[in-house]
Amino acid sequence: MINGCILCCKSKMTFISEMPFFTRIAILLALSLYIYSFVPYYPMHKVASLAKALFIDHTFSQFITFPFQHLGLAHLTFALIAYVPLACELEKKVGTIRYVLKFFLINMIIGIIHSCALYWYGRVFPKYYSFCINYPCAGFWPIIMVHMIERYYESPDALTDFLYLPIKIKAKFYPICFLVFYGYFFKYISEIVVGAIVGYISNTHIDLAGIFNKCACTELVQSKIEYYFCKLFNFLGNFSMLSKVNFHHMPQESIEARDY
Repeated sequence: MINGCILCCKSKMTFISEMPFFTRIAILLALSLYIYSFVPYYPMHKVASLAKALFIDHTFSQFITFPFQHLGLAHLTFALIAYVPLACELEKKVGTIRYVLKFFLINMIIGIIHSCALYWYGRVFPKYYSFCINYPCAGFWPIIMVHMIERYYESPDALTDFLYLPIKIKAKFYPICFLVFYGYFFKYISEIVVGAIVGYISNTHIDLAGIFNKCACTELVQSKIEYYFCKLFNFLGNFSMLSKVNFHHMPQESIEARDY
């Protein structure tokens, strides 16, 4: 029993030590904001109230900060349990630079859609206007849905375990079942619904990640960013580089980045 506990602790420590750079930073930011939220007069509306920020305050910083703000301990805990394995896998697969850019781009798209939908709803039904304009879009949950759909649509007909339950379902049904499961425990799910919609559209109709990779973050661009910044970031954590995740497909001009 003692040996089992020691092996379990070692495996967890290994997982933490091998956790990619941005996933580690995202966890630290989420935990820090949660602790900071207990400070009196904490400006929650300046971190996660996207509709008010966009249409009234005309500020955009909330679209960067809202993924790291969670609305309670349960909201944060379950988000970390769901987010960390998916994010680690994807960041190691595509590299830290591309994952960071994709993370913020997808979240901004989700935030804008969510804000516009709430603002429109509040205008159509004025008695709900104040609620809609101040409703927070917060947490990793929207991007979790996008990652989940991206992962399970790689083999949509494969059978997979649903959470930790003794139930097997087809992979393509996993995200929608998870959405229903989430809605049972949390009262408001508008942001995760928007995340699911963006995820499905991205994987079945418009390949947002593919368009982004071709237009804004090609392998050459990614390797050049890594070449100039990898020394700065590498000591902070496992900075997943293009040369490590996709070396055989690197452009000739970017091979020099492999030595860092």
